[in-house]
Amino acid sequence: MVATAKTNGGNCKDNRGNCKDNRGNCKDNRGNCKDNRGNCKDNRGNCKDNCGNCKDNRGNCKENRGNCKNNRGNCKNNRGN
Repeated sequence: MVATAKTNGGNCKDNRGNCKDNRGNCKDNRGNCKDNRGNCKDNRGNCKDNCGNCKDNRGNCKENRGNCKNNRGNCKNNRGN
């Protein structure tokens, strides 16, 4: 039987020390879901930054409707404007 490490918050961790929830989803130390690359994700699997803003798989900020946003929270088009 392999022991599963846990953080003080009770989140499961993988063999590399990355936090995971009981479903195997990566999580940070605050309990926010993360993907295997360390990008924050919400409970639906959408990428998010540490502020809770949605992000795409390339790390670009997105709003909940999928529109790109800059780091100030302003909407952007796909060209970065």
